[in-house]
Amino acid sequence: MADDGGRLETALRRLEGVVGRVAENTLGEPTRRQLQEARAEAERELAALKAERERLAAELDGLKAENAELKRLTELVTSRLDQAIAELNQLVDS
Repeated sequence: MADDGGRLETALRRLEGVVGRVAENTLGEPTRRQLQEARAEAERELAALKAERERLAAELDGLKAENAELKRLTELVTSRLDQAIAELNQLVDS
């Protein structure tokens, strides 16, 4: 009987040792739920970034079109000013 008590104590110590090692190995490691939550958060952030990228791409397209129109108008005004200057030079020279 005394031997059974010793074996029980030994088994309990071994069990405590295993539980302690398992606790040490998992200490600081994220759980599956935490990983799933982190992944879901990353997916939400990615979706938000994609939406922001699409918005910025559309805004950039609009700005490019506006820039092209301003460039066209600048060339038109430059051409008209050149014509006006040429006409004024003709008047002054005549």
